[in-house]
Amino acid sequence: MIYRELPWDSDFFRVSAGALTVEAGDTAEELSAALAEHSAEVCYIFVPQDAGSGLSGWLQTSGAKCYDRKTVFAKPLAGRLPEKLRPEVAEVFFPTGKMVELAVAAGHRSRFRLDGRFRPFQAALYERWLRNCFDSPSGRVWIVPGREGCDAVLCASVKGNSGKIELVAVDEKCRGRGYGKALMNRAEEYFRASGAVSAEVVTQLDNEEACRLYHSCGYGIQGVTEVWHLWRSR
Repeated sequence: MIYRELPWDSDFFRVSAGALTVEAGDTAEELSAALAEHSAEVCYIFVPQDAGSGLSGWLQTSGAKCYDRKTVFAKPLAGRLPEKLRPEVAEVFFPTGKMVELAVAAGHRSRFRLDGRFRPFQAALYERWLRNCFDSPSGRVWIVPGREGCDAVLCASVKGNSGKIELVAVDEKCRGRGYGKALMNRAEEYFRASGAVSAEVVTQLDNEEACRLYHSCGYGIQGVTEVWHLWRSR
């Protein structure tokens, strides 16, 4: 098992936070011992979905709760370029109120909204993630323009030879028009131009709309990890 302190989370959420990553073959006894060594007020515990029910049962009895089935989608970027799709998308260089609104709404199924203790911070967290993409040297943001400034937004970045979709959000009134797919294709053009050979996006397995979008763009599931929150008594 791998434990790490989370100073950024601790500062942002105003509570000491740590993370424990469970590895193949780890037991409930080892998990219990690892948690006993650390005193963070909240611990995120990452458990591979195929780790077995023993760990999940132990976590439940210990007061932890699973708030996410973190799902990694990926695809190789080899082969032909994606087709050009309407609507046209535009790159933007600073956030607007509508972009922030869409970004916050994109987190409606996130563990930081489902966990009531984090919920007051969820809007500010997603706004921060949006702004971070504008500030990152490799970060790019595209929108589908609309009457209120934009009807959809996508944030992406490149690290090494891999492109990462950071956030995709489509206005509820505009879904089903192909906006998400057009934005995904534009991001992949950027990844290829930057030398990336693969692309990745992370979502919640319970977010069926997002999963359908990524499947339709040729992404496949690479792994699912349960994310548990264990809060200490305060």
